[in-house]
Amino acid sequence: MRESCMWSDTEVLHLHEYGQSQHRMIEGYGIIVLSSGKGEVRIGKQCWFAKSGSLLFVNPDRIARVTSVSGAPLTGYLVTFDIVRETETDGKRAVYMDRQSEWLTDGPIAVKAIRRAEFIAKELAMDATESSYRKQMKLGELLDLLPIRHEDSGDKSEPDWLEAVLTYMKGNYEEKISRESLALLSGFHPDYFSKQFKKETGLSYMEYLSKIRIDKAKQYLFLGDRNLNEIAQRIGYSDGLYLSRKFKQVVGISPSRYVHKPERIVVVELVGELLALGVKPIAASHSNSLGNLKLLHHELEDVIEIDNRLDQLHSFQPDLVIIPDCWGTAEIYRHLSSSVQIKVIPFDHPVRRLRELAETFNKREEMESLIAIYERKAKLIKEQLSDVIGPDETVGVYEIWQDEIWVFGNPSFGRGVFNLYESLGLNAPLAVKKAFADASLWYKNIILEDLPRFAADHMIISIYDEDGGRAHFDRITSSPIWRQLQAYRNGQIRMIEMNILHPGDLLSSVRQLDKIADVLLNPADGE
Repeated sequence: MRESCMWSDTEVLHLHEYGQSQHRMIEGYGIIVLSSGKGEVRIGKQCWFAKSGSLLFVNPDRIARVTSVSGAPLTGYLVTFDIVRETETDGKRAVYMDRQSEWLTDGPIAVKAIRRAEFIAKELAMDATESSYRKQMKLGELLDLLPIRHEDSGDKSEPDWLEAVLTYMKGNYEEKISRESLALLSGFHPDYFSKQFKKETGLSYMEYLSKIRIDKAKQYLFLGDRNLNEIAQRIGYSDGLYLSRKFKQVVGISPSRYVHKPERIVVVELVGELLALGVKPIAASHSNSLGNLKLLHHELEDVIEIDNRLDQLHSFQPDLVIIPDCWGTAEIYRHLSSSVQIKVIPFDHPVRRLRELAETFNKREEMESLIAIYERKAKLIKEQLSDVIGPDETVGVYEIWQDEIWVFGNPSFGRGVFNLYESLGLNAPLAVKKAFADASLWYKNIILEDLPRFAADHMIISIYDEDGGRAHFDRITSSPIWRQLQAYRNGQIRMIEMNILHPGDLLSSVRQLDKIADVLLNPADGE
């Protein structure tokens, strides 16, 4: 059962006098980070002494009270978030419910990188207008600092008997499967088996089996197979008429409507992948905003930007909504009617994302054509770069934000990384390789003092000009640390517009290759 953590709010704690206190009812989950002073933290009926550098966890439905116990001000942050869990579905769309059970133990948690935790909490509190996308990323970074990670602390694995039953059902769905045969496999009496199965899965064994079969039928339909009688025989049903009736019961619409060409498509984040296949949505949302996707400017004409107005999603009356699995999935589901088709795409490798959408829209030819163009261009540019970048030299990508330096190394996250490290075969600095051995890491936030360790022989840098990014860059470049970098001393620092490197879809990557080649081959610094 998959779970997602959704940022809710961040409150600044500031107690000026001895004995002053603040208390809050925590409906979801909370993290208290104290940055200065001393205090007493009471969570429910338990009480702890805490001071600067303390982090405490709060489970749902607790009253958390922080009281200053010194003359100096007590300051800190309360970060609250919800955990939503994806339950079993009706075969078409997930149902998300708030988790309310204990996640970690209430009270103090030892965190080695406590100052980093404090910094993230401060960032979450500072800018109320920051996008939910950035808030989610920062919450994820904060949770990653906890000694017990979210995925390790969720529901326990399935009981052995249930795992055996589900494995059998998924491997033999095309056969006749009776309750008695499954009960025998589990070792329970059939009546007790039925009760326990529903308790563990939330569905009866027949509902679960129907879901498996209908999910398989949807795959056949998406791949272009329209013969319901043949599909029925492949998945364990008697004929196409029964399949059609069961399909409508589980999914809510008929097979013919399910496979009709969607004309009103709304896409979240994956707009570049759709445009690469020649599929144009009526509306789209992207973390960098559509106006900043300069490499896709022509294709984006007439596409409406929905930005963070997901509560208005239903007003577009979409036939199909496409979302990545890393986005605010639960929030989107809440704003859609049950008749809307939803396609969730794993946000991993750029080519795999494109391939899955190509299968969905039967656009394999367009996909293969784009991949061929991309590979030819990458090969040509790789040969050109071999004259200026040695086989043992490294290349790195960096972004400068207000008080932040981001380093990139995950090919799924854009920023030219897929082009540089996979297609062009260039080397990342060792520290970057080690950091991004964790495939779940999207970017690495470092301080100036760490820059020499993450620096490359050739550095590609972009600046987020808003909110003080330019001023921060000026401070960095005037520091002794910057002037000691090998890339600076050798004149191998290249500036590039952030919006050029931001997207990671394959269509943008094709056009991005020319920009990357230009900055690496051009001996003059410039933006």
